[in-house]
Amino acid sequence: MDADNAVRLIGPRGALCIRSEGYDQVSLLPLSPVVTGITLTGFQYPLTDAELTIGQSLGISNRLLDRTGTISISEGHLLVIQSRG
Repeated sequence: MDADNAVRLIGPRGALCIRSEGYDQVSLLPLSPVVTGITLTGFQYPLTDAELTIGQSLGISNRLLDRTGTISISEGHLLVIQSRG
């Protein structure tokens, strides 16, 4: 975490509840070849049981709608980057 970014990792069958705290922009980057079962709630662009592969741009530059949001995955490793918008 620094003045502009907060970075977290979600592993298989993991979930993360994030708070805005000024970091409203959220990007998701797969660290494994495929991340499956991605579900986002509380975001401008929600997802349900989605899949991301390395190199896809689907998870870039989403925004929290409220003060909190939830990210969960089934398989893989997902890097969650919150940035000041």
